[in-house]
Amino acid sequence: MKLFCLIVCFFFVDVLANDNDDYKKNVFETTQTIRAAYLQNHLEHIIETMNNNTDFCILNFLFAVPDKILIVDKITARPGDPRIKKANFFLQKMLQDIEDSIQYRYTEGYNGLGELEQFANRRRDYVASSLKVLIQTRIIDTVQDGDDEASLLLKCRLLALFASTQYPVRYLVEVEIDLPARKCILSDTHDNKRVYETNDVQSLKALIKHSNPRNPPRN
Repeated sequence: MKLFCLIVCFFFVDVLANDNDDYKKNVFETTQTIRAAYLQNHLEHIIETMNNNTDFCILNFLFAVPDKILIVDKITARPGDPRIKKANFFLQKMLQDIEDSIQYRYTEGYNGLGELEQFANRRRDYVASSLKVLIQTRIIDTVQDGDDEASLLLKCRLLALFASTQYPVRYLVEVEIDLPARKCILSDTHDNKRVYETNDVQSLKALIKHSNPRNPPRN
């Protein structure tokens, strides 16, 4: 019986190690694929497309905080999957979705070197730069158009995604709206609130001007 338990323990440790290795590899490969989309000027379109049809916590995990795996617990899809398997599933799906959009995915291999935070920081630079463009074109430049619930929610999700790229330790998990005031009420994992007004053009301009990265990545 002791031998059986020992074999079973080694089996599960090996499976977990493989899942963790796959997770790190998937974060690296999705970051490289996001880089390609960014350099081809397609990343804004990909973010907008996924913003229209993806649960916010999935969106935030994939684009802003792929190194913060606890956010996966907030994802209601695939409830039977362990956290790491769920993370790997959505990272793999992202690779396929981007490949379908730009006919490219990174396939040059991963040598196992580097840290998750390093990959995620590089990814946040590409994503934040694209989100600055979207905040300008989809929120600031359209401020005179008004909003309904659907359009305001999409704008607030963009701002929440952007905030998570700037403060990944305090990443956001919930997006609420106040339509009459055109406000976004964003909550982090400790229920701390961050509020943006989509009709406050000057504040939004200051937000994108003084946020990271100050200069768009060139490679």
